[in-house]
Amino acid sequence: GTQVIDVTSTEAFLIRKNGDAGDIFIVDTTNSRLYAKAPSGSDPAMYFEQYTSATDGTLGQINFGNRAVDGQLAVIEAINDGANDSAALLFKTEVTSGALAERMRIASDGTATFSGKVSVDQNADDISLYIDTEATTADVIKVDTPTTTTGRVLNISDANSLTTGELIKAHSGASGTQTRNLVQIVNDHASATGTTGLAIQQDSTGNSLYIDHNGATGLALYVDAETTTGTSVE
Repeated sequence: GTQVIDVTSTEAFLIRKNGDAGDIFIVDTTNSRLYAKAPSGSDPAMYFEQYTSATDGTLGQINFGNRAVDGQLAVIEAINDGANDSAALLFKTEVTSGALAERMRIASDGTATFSGKVSVDQNADDISLYIDTEATTADVIKVDTPTTTTGRVLNISDANSLTTGELIKAHSGASGTQTRNLVQIVNDHASATGTTGLAIQQDSTGNSLYIDHNGATGLALYVDAETTTGTSVE
C-alpha cells in the first residue's frame, strides 16, 4: 500500500552510511529539497538505467515543471544513439503557449547540435569565442547553404568603440610555395549582373584601398578582365 511520511523536517527521510558524515539521500520537507550526497572521499552519483536492446530508446529523463500549469516545461533526456551501447543527451524546453521542443542534442560522438539561436554574452575583457582545431583538410567554420535573401550571412555591426583596433584580420605565416588565395570572393553566376564583388565606402579622407607590396618581384595589383566592351578599370 501507500507509504506516507507526513513530517516537516530537514531530514524527513534519510539514508545514511557509516554515521552522520555518511548521509547519502535526504528528503528535506522544511525547504522542499531533495539531496543526493556522497561520503567523504567519494563522488556523488545518481544512476538511471534501462534494460533494453533498442537502439533509440529512452535511458533516463529528468523533468522540470510547474504543477499549477504544466508538469513538463523543461526536460533533460538520455536516449540510445543508434546503438544499444551508445547514448545521446537531449535538452528540451517549452515556450509560452507552445509545446515542448528539443533545443540542443549532444550526440554520442560529442557533436552538439542546437536548434535555436546561440547567444554569447561576454561581460569580461576576454575572448568571447575560442576555437582550438586540429582540422587539416576540413573547414574550421562553415555556413552551409544559407537561405538568406535580403539579410547578411555575416554582419559585424556598429563597432563604434574602435581606436587602434581592427574589424577583421586575416594572417598567415605559412612558408609553403603552393598556390593559394588568402581571401577569395566568388560571384558564381553570370546572370547576377547587379552583384559587386567587393564594395568599400570611405566617408573620411583616409585611404579607401592601401596595398603594401614588399615582394622583390610580382605585381602589387593585377587585373585579369574578360571585358569586351567598355573599360576594365576606371
